[in-house]
Amino acid sequence: MSKNGKEMQGNTLEIVGCNKIERDELLHMILGQVPVKGKTFIPDWRFLNLPIFFKLILPLTIFSVLAFNIPEIKPFIGFGIAYLIIGAFMIYVSYRRHRIAVNQEFIIKTSGIWDISNEIIMPHKIQAITASQYPWHKGVDVGHLCLHTAAGKIRFKYGNYSEIKCLVNYWLYQVESGNENWM
Repeated sequence: MSKNGKEMQGNTLEIVGCNKIERDELLHMILGQVPVKGKTFIPDWRFLNLPIFFKLILPLTIFSVLAFNIPEIKPFIGFGIAYLIIGAFMIYVSYRRHRIAVNQEFIIKTSGIWDISNEIIMPHKIQAITASQYPWHKGVDVGHLCLHTAAGKIRFKYGNYSEIKCLVNYWLYQVESGNENWM
């Protein structure tokens, strides 16, 4: 069966019901060793700004305006408060789990709220690297990283841009000086 673009992004291995020991055995079989998390990079608190505004403040503002102007909606204000509490918790958990760990052999990006996903790549599999920084983030040294591979893109947002530039240079050195094929 042919895969569309969204499914092709998931050119990854997902095994439902696999415990840690079985997972480690599979990773050892596929990669030759179990990836160990090295230095971990965390996002800046600015990671929270857009989700809080677009997923909490804007919808709740619209709901509040409607609730105070339409009497039939007023009894549902409690749902709005519950939405605020649950939404804030989920955004915070997403922020706490958004990490990238780097060692010499592997890059491990961790993300998710309930289902924590670990995307593991080897630096020699990188085809292109994009590091970007918005002009308003220059003063606070915040930037974004995108690793392009044959299986898709791995993004790390709102990281320390000075550290991102050092990582980019290191990975480019590894790719150019190594003799391993990316396929």
